[in-house]
Amino acid sequence: MDGWKVLRFAYDEIKEKPRQCQQLILQMMGSWFGEEYSGLALTLEDKEILRIAGQTNDPLLPITISQRLSISRNHAGKLLRKLAQMGLLQPASGTTRIRSYKLPGRHRAFYC
Repeated sequence: MDGWKVLRFAYDEIKEKPRQCQQLILQMMGSWFGEEYSGLALTLEDKEILRIAGQTNDPLLPITISQRLSISRNHAGKLLRKLAQMGLLQPASGTTRIRSYKLPGRHRAFYC
């Protein structure tokens, strides 16, 4: 089914026990999507960079991140490299000297 995950609920269940249905949905989302990120310890800066990446299709440049987070360009570059090493970002240009990064498609749904 092209990667779709389906939860079925009877109309009566939704009408009579909406909170129980919500809890089941949250549990399933945690089990489906939480395993991949369970071991990652992200700082607030890391999370903000990923949020910014999820909001745009443009490549992330260290200068852009430094301006948005009010940090130095060097620190922004280190954060971007760290996220790339963790597999949360991927290079958008270059192989030897990476100048920009982008959010892989598989992670986009988490950070939009």
